[in-house]
Amino acid sequence: MDDTLKALSQPQSETEAEALVEAQPVERLSPPQAFLGVLLRPKATFETMRDVPTAHWWVVAVVAVLGLVLSRVGDTLAQRNVINATLEAGGVTAGGGGTALLVFGLVVSIVIGLIGLAIGYLIRGGLTFGLSLALGGKTNFKQAFRMAVWTALPEAIGGLLIGIASLLTGRSPAQGLSAALSAQEALEMPIVNAVLSQVDIFLIWGFVLLAIGAAVTARVNNIKGLIIAAAFYVLAMLVPILAALVGSLFVNGFA
Repeated sequence: MDDTLKALSQPQSETEAEALVEAQPVERLSPPQAFLGVLLRPKATFETMRDVPTAHWWVVAVVAVLGLVLSRVGDTLAQRNVINATLEAGGVTAGGGGTALLVFGLVVSIVIGLIGLAIGYLIRGGLTFGLSLALGGKTNFKQAFRMAVWTALPEAIGGLLIGIASLLTGRSPAQGLSAALSAQEALEMPIVNAVLSQVDIFLIWGFVLLAIGAAVTARVNNIKGLIIAAAFYVLAMLVPILAALVGSLFVNGFA
């Protein structure tokens, strides 16, 4: 009799448990909350972001795209000014064909930049996900990708500021510690210039965010979070170094 009553009561308790779970409100995170949270309370925000249905990572992409467009427009305007000044010095009037060519180059550079941005986010998410699993983390690609994109917010803000400066001044400002090098030194030491151009306050900020975000999202300790961030940025640094090395070998081959 007791066994029968127990069997009859078991489905009811499971149903009640499911009802209780469904009755619990699902935590939400609005775009402003996510943006301000990553800036002001990153650890608590990444904990919330780990389990919410939508993390609004597109906010970072919008900031990055805006910075990219402003930077490309500023570079194009600077090129136009240089071309016009050169033509005027030679007594030649600039025609509409040159402007059309610059506009075409602007569109192409923006499209290439957007593709590179998308690929960069996928690589950032994939590397973070792989490194997290390698260190015993418990996460999935969706969680790792959203966190990885949000930890790129400092670089996006830096790009936006560079884009604004480029648009206002008509030239691209020197990036990172490469500002300490002269134009001649930058040409003579392309690899050093490539490394220094990546090092600035936004890289350090992004490193700290990635260490915090990786530890929280993958549920690992802070030391492993630092290892994930360090490994990612070392691998990321290899890209400009290899590009500078290939460029240097190419130039020297024709010298």
